[in-house]
Amino acid sequence: MPVRILGMTYAELETWLVEHLGQKPFRAGQIFTWLHLRREGSFSGMTSLSKQLRCRLDSEAVITLPGLSRRTEAPDGTVKFLLNLPGGPSESVIIPDPPRFTACLSTQYGCRMGCRFCMTGTAGFHGNMSTDEIVAQLYAMADSAPGRISNVVLMGMGEPMDNWESVRRALDIISDDRGICIGQRKITISTVGIPGGVKELIDLHRQYGLAVSLHSAREETRRRIIPAAAALPLHLLRKDMMAYTVATGRRVTLEYCLIRGVNDSMEEARALAEYSRGLPCKINLLVYNPVPGLEWERPSGKRVKEFIEFLYPRCQAVTLRRSRGGEVGRGLRPAGSIGASQKIRLPCILNPDRSFSSSPASSDPIGTQSAPRVRSRNMFSPTFTLVPTSAPSMAPPVLVDSPSSNVSAVLSQTTRPPAVIPRNGSIPLEPA
Repeated sequence: MPVRILGMTYAELETWLVEHLGQKPFRAGQIFTWLHLRREGSFSGMTSLSKQLRCRLDSEAVITLPGLSRRTEAPDGTVKFLLNLPGGPSESVIIPDPPRFTACLSTQYGCRMGCRFCMTGTAGFHGNMSTDEIVAQLYAMADSAPGRISNVVLMGMGEPMDNWESVRRALDIISDDRGICIGQRKITISTVGIPGGVKELIDLHRQYGLAVSLHSAREETRRRIIPAAAALPLHLLRKDMMAYTVATGRRVTLEYCLIRGVNDSMEEARALAEYSRGLPCKINLLVYNPVPGLEWERPSGKRVKEFIEFLYPRCQAVTLRRSRGGEVGRGLRPAGSIGASQKIRLPCILNPDRSFSSSPASSDPIGTQSAPRVRSRNMFSPTFTLVPTSAPSMAPPVLVDSPSSNVSAVLSQTTRPPAVIPRNGSIPLEPA
């Protein structure tokens, strides 16, 4: 069976050419450039290769070329693609924000997380995408984008960390400077949080961004709207996020979709402020886009304003994003995508004096607590320490099986994450 050469990393391609085809190692550089920089769709077009090698590649390998079923452009410039991949149909999006153009990619056919407010989550799970299918989405859109794609977000169909091996190799390919060369800091992986997922990201020792689909800082509410959240309780998720910030020196993005009567109350806002205290992060608020057939509703503008005004004096950074591309349909994670939205600047996004309380009423412990800040570099200040704290033990492991979401997970028995204590003042945050 021919190999899908588009899904090979540079190291894998070099090994395959040397060991299987008996070629010199330098051929890997030539072929990788043809595939991922020039995006040549046939081996016959790789004119720097000998005719004999091109014929051999034709018989031993195949280049994944997605077919375009539909391309729809909204008045705001957002373009949605329905692509035919070897494993089935896939939706991908380009979000323009000149000079930046962001590609939103899918990683699975459907999704196992079963998020109640998401159309993809309610459609069930139909399989994982291979590495070449993830990469092929990017190249199919790049050829018709109005400008060079500068950013990539894995926020389309599927949970990236539920298909980690394929995602890891795709990230390696698209960030390789011998190919399309999307910078590591321009790539963001979005996750609801699954056991071991963030650790896998940390172990790459790369600068990929992390966005967590939080949607509630209260366990009961979060499990109501994200059944798979039962696999990783909030305190363990926070511990993973803290480990990420220590390892990379980058902030985490907390994605929070406001849903009327579910997670838009002041109690929810207070829980979110408390949860984010001490965690180097930025909070990305979205307003729910109603999905036909689902019970959820969009909150009023007044409620959204009240939620924001409670958060931004108490949190490090808060942004509200206006949905984009609604005219082209809502099939692509309509409620949870950073990419498919437009930033609205708030009157106070970042408080430069280290104190995040701009309110004279200092009786609120959330508002008066200063949070540690993160360097834009790759390390923390040596004065920044982690001090473990004790906590009551968790209940015994419980098997959670949600028929509607097709998710099975095991709750882990462990303790709370460590407390964060800055000793000699905070250190500057990376630019928002």
